[in-house]
Amino acid sequence: MRVVEKNPGRLVLAEHPRFVAALFLMFILALAYALFDQWHTMDGATRGIIIFMLASLPIIMHFSIHWVDVRFSRALGRIQIIRRGLFYNRKRSYRLDQFERARLDTNSSGDGADTYRVVLIFDEAMVNDMAPDLRHEVEKLNRWGFRQTRSHEVPLTYYYSSTEPLDILKTINEWAQAG
Repeated sequence: MRVVEKNPGRLVLAEHPRFVAALFLMFILALAYALFDQWHTMDGATRGIIIFMLASLPIIMHFSIHWVDVRFSRALGRIQIIRRGLFYNRKRSYRLDQFERARLDTNSSGDGADTYRVVLIFDEAMVNDMAPDLRHEVEKLNRWGFRQTRSHEVPLTYYYSSTEPLDILKTINEWAQAG
């Protein structure tokens, strides 16, 4: 995640994994080229495997590539989190006056390698102000055991990264305290 804009009235953060998206695209194009160029020399099993891989890659991309834009605005009094993927575009808005701070969420694995993500912490009253569809989504994730944070905590990304985002954490907390 990187800082796109920072001034007293606005903070904009973005996570755009262009390199990973480009790798997926190159792999899809290479498979498609191999399939169409060598169609007549391939046996049925090889064709089937390549067609299966071509059909599976967009699904894998859907779950692994997420573009995230986070916009803190004092003028609007809102924090907007826009998540885009291959098959969706989701925009969530939260009240800035209910924002308390950002914290680092750490996921420890058995091999000792920790991964990280930034989580925004809001006043617990934020849950009551949630849009009904968002509240339903949060309750469903809690019920199924997929949500690892509390209802008034909002992760900036769904995934964890091996890079510790202390600079982003510090930027968010400093910007919030300056207001």
